[in-house]
Amino acid sequence: MSEENKKEQNKEEEKDFDVVGANDELEKAVMELIFNEPFYANLTLNMKREFTTSIPTIGVNVTDEVNLFINPYFFESLTLQEQVSVLIHEAHHVINNHFTRFRDLEPQIFENPKERKLRERVQDLQNASVLNQAADYAINEYIPGLPKKLKCFDKDGNVMKYPEKDEQGNKHPQAGKPIEGTPCLVKELKKQMPNIENRQTMEYYYDLLQQENEKQQNQQGEGQGQQADGNGDGKGTMVIDDHSLWHESDADEDSIKEKVKEVVNKAVEQTDERSVGSLPAEVQAAIDALNHVPKDWRQDLQRFVARSQEILVRSTRKKRDRRYGRWSPIYPGKKTYPKLHLAVAIDTSGSVSDEELAQFFSEIKRIHDMGKKVTIIECDADVNNVYEFNPRKKFQVYGRGGTRFAPVFEYIKKNKMEIDGLIYLTDGGCWESELEKPRYPVLWALLKGNECPITWGSRTWVEVKKRVSR
Repeated sequence: MSEENKKEQNKEEEKDFDVVGANDELEKAVMELIFNEPFYANLTLNMKREFTTSIPTIGVNVTDEVNLFINPYFFESLTLQEQVSVLIHEAHHVINNHFTRFRDLEPQIFENPKERKLRERVQDLQNASVLNQAADYAINEYIPGLPKKLKCFDKDGNVMKYPEKDEQGNKHPQAGKPIEGTPCLVKELKKQMPNIENRQTMEYYYDLLQQENEKQQNQQGEGQGQQADGNGDGKGTMVIDDHSLWHESDADEDSIKEKVKEVVNKAVEQTDERSVGSLPAEVQAAIDALNHVPKDWRQDLQRFVARSQEILVRSTRKKRDRRYGRWSPIYPGKKTYPKLHLAVAIDTSGSVSDEELAQFFSEIKRIHDMGKKVTIIECDADVNNVYEFNPRKKFQVYGRGGTRFAPVFEYIKKNKMEIDGLIYLTDGGCWESELEKPRYPVLWALLKGNECPITWGSRTWVEVKKRVSR
């Protein structure tokens, strides 16, 4: 039997449920969106919608279209408000383009997603990876009315239950009980991690959850931390939707982003200006990010170096301008200071990839070749290494922990480093919300269009093209 015939047969086997009833439920939810949230209604209608029992709840992905997959039994088990909320949840994944950002952080999570069975997909929701949780933490607090309990449904419409035995053949501690969990909510996560901040990016929560897992593993032994039990807060957390669908696309990252951009912009055009204008700031920012045309960050680096150079050549009335033959207060001279000394801080946390570091270091070499002295400061949660840049030496960064900015500025101050400017390469995912502004100029070189919580300093966005195919 051909692959195409198999797909058709699987579709026929799935359609034992009441398609008309499920579609009626979806139409009611969309109508509710039309009256109250027209942008989300248009975005949902611009997706290709399909009912299927091959996934346990709901999900979206991008192929040649943006697809919305709905398990009819899951959807019909929700109240109207909950149905509306889970549709908005899927819309937020689309608007924020979690599809390609997800791949950038952990491309290896699902090696063969197209071959995943329903039971495996349930396991993904139940024992969600840190990245799965981070994606939901980043959007759920913006969405009121989410289900308080999430349940998974099999092909016959039954709530799935824990098996009698676990993978090791031992009696499962939850044997026979329904597979259910609560959504990933930051307010619940704060009970275990009080320092965590609200309304941050997927990358921010990913970084902090990774740190928490490492801490738990160090305390309890290898494999006994939170990542082992799969719960973002250790208390029965479950992601709402099937994120493994995101890896089922054969399209490259640029094509996925273009398709997402097309669908989102079409929804904006279909929605009246007043409704678009009343969208929350974070949604408008995500739409702007989709339409962002990257400028050449390398030019920003060069301009920053040039401005720092100008600071070193200052006018002085204590020195005459030789062009005019004698001292005159009208024509002051110029005092030239020593060779420009730049510090370059590298965020060596796990969220900055080796590929990004390699391409960034190639730009640092250019600056060095202009005759500038460059000191590298490697820092994750602490300063790990400081050295003068040498283009002949192969770089090897240390750290790969969490992210803090303060140690870099403290190191410079404590060691009385005389620098004329600081370039800080980072993804912006940091615990600190503000720092004391230094006297020297600072350029935040931010990865992947992220924002930095520090309000001062110049900014550029480093958009490194991946040289590896996925």
